[in-house]
Amino acid sequence: MNNLVLFRKRARLRQFDIARQIGVTEQLISKWECGRSEPHIEQAVDIARILGVNPEKIFPEQFGCGVDEGERPATDKNEKIISYD
Repeated sequence: MNNLVLFRKRARLRQFDIARQIGVTEQLISKWECGRSEPHIEQAVDIARILGVNPEKIFPEQFGCGVDEGERPATDKNEKIISYD
């Protein structure tokens, strides 16, 4: 599961919800979530805006950033992320 899936679920949105807001299909959102393709920069920024997150946190590879484990969202609302840095 990638960051897009995690942040989307954290926001309690469906693929349909994001797709409708940015003008793409659910199938394209699924491809992005599965890593089979990546959104254009403008689409990545729009998705981040919808989710209320910095685009670098959702698409770190696309924005040339490393992934900090402490920045990843919990996969379950009751799960906590612990960093031992």
